[in-house]
Amino acid sequence: VIKEGKAPKVTTDLTEAELDKFKKMDKLTADEALDMHSFLKDFDGDFSQLFSQK
Repeated sequence: VIKEGKAPKVTTDLTEAELDKFKKMDKLTADEALDMHSFLKDFDGDFSQLFSQK
């Protein structure tokens, strides 16, 4: 329940530094979201390899 005039409390596992970092980043555009949707719709590969940090 959201009370009028009050913002809901944010529940997250991000650190304060991470929250700060993401607040300062540019917002995701509709085109970027659609591009990712198209990519994932046609993706037929290994997500572990795709998202691994090497």
